[in-house]
Amino acid sequence: MIKYIYNKLLNYIFKNEKEYSLENKLFFSSVIVGIVAMSAFIFSNLFLKLPIITTVLPLIFLVYLLFIYYLIRYVKFNSKYVTPTIMIAILFNSIVWIFKGGIDGANILLELLTFIVGLIVVPSKEKKYLLLFFILLILSNFLIQIFKPDIIVPFISQNKRIAEHISKIIIVSFLLFWVVDFLHNHYTMERKKVEDAKQKVEEGAMKLYELNFRLKEINNDKDKFFSIISHDLKSPFSGFLGLTQIMQEGLWELSKEEIELYIKLLNDSAKNLYELLSNLLEWSLMQKGVTLYEPEICPLSYSIQQIVELQSEVVRKKGIELSNRVPLETLITADKLMLNTILRNLISNAIKFTKKGGAVEVGISENTNENICFFVKDSGIGMDKVLLSKMFRINERTSRPGTDKEPSTGLGLLLCKDFIEKHNGKIWVESEVNIGTTFYVSLPVG
Repeated sequence: MIKYIYNKLLNYIFKNEKEYSLENKLFFSSVIVGIVAMSAFIFSNLFLKLPIITTVLPLIFLVYLLFIYYLIRYVKFNSKYVTPTIMIAILFNSIVWIFKGGIDGANILLELLTFIVGLIVVPSKEKKYLLLFFILLILSNFLIQIFKPDIIVPFISQNKRIAEHISKIIIVSFLLFWVVDFLHNHYTMERKKVEDAKQKVEEGAMKLYELNFRLKEINNDKDKFFSIISHDLKSPFSGFLGLTQIMQEGLWELSKEEIELYIKLLNDSAKNLYELLSNLLEWSLMQKGVTLYEPEICPLSYSIQQIVELQSEVVRKKGIELSNRVPLETLITADKLMLNTILRNLISNAIKFTKKGGAVEVGISENTNENICFFVKDSGIGMDKVLLSKMFRINERTSRPGTDKEPSTGLGLLLCKDFIEKHNGKIWVESEVNIGTTFYVSLPVG
């Protein structure tokens, strides 16, 4: 209960505790304790019927402390208040010492305690002045006691002297307890703040180290990735340049059939380069975070059918059966452009790695209230466990030629993964060598 009242009192004193140092908080509290102590002295001095001056002096000092408290609480704290207040408090105790029996009284204890508190709260550069002031007053008191003992007002009775000592011992004990407890509590608080700050710094340093390590990994992965991409770009360009050089050097010597063949090869190379560069551009925009993401309700079967029609010529040439078994009423929530890119890459990959006469099927594997899972299944050459373990990893080379030597980079699958994760979806793959591959995609329901 006492602790609760004490904390409430401190909260009332300090309008904004973070603005003040520990020394200032102690000074503020000392002012409050001084106000309470002066009130107690006035009452006890009147009760003990001590000389009127012993009541007037505490009253004057009480008014001064109330004024200081007003400045602190309602105006603005200024450190120039501290040293004069402590010096006045010491001077007050020194004067009261004369009217309370001098060396026979107990006021010197309060004078000493006030000096100790002053050493804690007074600014460092003013401590030497406080020490000098205290020594002068103590010497003055003892010199008066020695050379002018008649000035000292003695106690009227032994009982009053004992009562004075008892009251001072109680007050000094209370003040000492308060000072030590205040310093201990705030030392503990400050130490905890330092420990918490140290822990946060260490955690921050660890996170920074982890982020730095991760950044290096990402940079290394991207370096490997661009090395792979540059190689994949170089091959079709080399073929493209070789064909154009042949046509430039001996165009008029080529037969019509040879010209048609070269034009077809150029067209195929141009298409492959266009597909690679398109995927590379979309992936780079996705990595930079500038790709627009505008989800809407999309009819999945209709989107798949569009890709099927675009691939119809390739399917016809390879003699592949491409079937769309997704129900017409199936709806999903997706960005239309991203969805088309996902479907185009998965279906074209399935066609690319399926032998002539094979089959590619797009269908639904699971349908819940929250997600729809569709698959793209082929009867192609499949993948072994090593290749599967490298799938969707930017720093691994997964490209390989299709069944008709179609070029492949693996970039399309990375793009699919990023787009699907942008939708909070998932993609995974199952495959067996010479049996086929099935890619599964889970996206939110429309």
